[in-house]
Amino acid sequence: MNNYDLIEEFFTSQEQITKFFVRLSTLKIANPSATCIASLEKKGDYWVYLLEHFPSGKHIGENIKPFKPSFENYNKFNNGCKELAKMLEMYIDADDLSLISMDSKPFSDLTFDTNNG
Repeated sequence: MNNYDLIEEFFTSQEQITKFFVRLSTLKIANPSATCIASLEKKGDYWVYLLEHFPSGKHIGENIKPFKPSFENYNKFNNGCKELAKMLEMYIDADDLSLISMDSKPFSDLTFDTNNG
């Protein structure tokens, strides 16, 4: 748990990730207090994951390689969500985006490299 009730887990089941993979172009979820929204959107050859915290007006995101809904990818993606929530928490606390490394890859090999695909 973090100080701002940021979303640390996007997919709650493999069925949910399969539904997104097969049928949906966008999926959004909110925390219980509706102060944080996480979204995953398909954008051609990559996906965009965005985590927004409304009280602070801050957000952070990552480009994601499209991935098959395997158990391994399910865990990798949710681990990346947790790491991105930690990064957003640091950004909110410090009010300084420069503290967040733009070279970090919270989603490891699921991160889409805009230079190399």
